[in-house]
Amino acid sequence: MKKLVFLSLLISAVSLQAVLTQLPDAKTLEDNLRQQDFEHFFRATNIVASLAGQERESMGIVMAVELALFDYCDTVPQQAQIAMQIRKADLIQAILKDSSREKEAIEELKAKKIFK
Repeated sequence: MKKLVFLSLLISAVSLQAVLTQLPDAKTLEDNLRQQDFEHFFRATNIVASLAGQERESMGIVMAVELALFDYCDTVPQQAQIAMQIRKADLIQAILKDSSREKEAIEELKAKKIFK
């Protein structure tokens, strides 16, 4: 139920002029996440399987990250939860790296105050 409420709140935040981007394949996505020290996160969640090779709006990527973080935080200590919340922007940028419209998606998320 929490996920459903959370998801509906995020969906309402999506604008009509969202940037649509093609995400990299699974190997590239894993490499990008590994380079930013998110290996434990992507191994503990299905984030790579749910996003690799997909064409998504930037806010759809944010929603997928939020849902994965929600599940992940149930399995790790509070310090790790705080660290992941602090590094959420880095996580999103690592996922967007090498996508077809990386710069535009990042600019859109900055404009929406998702991160700086």
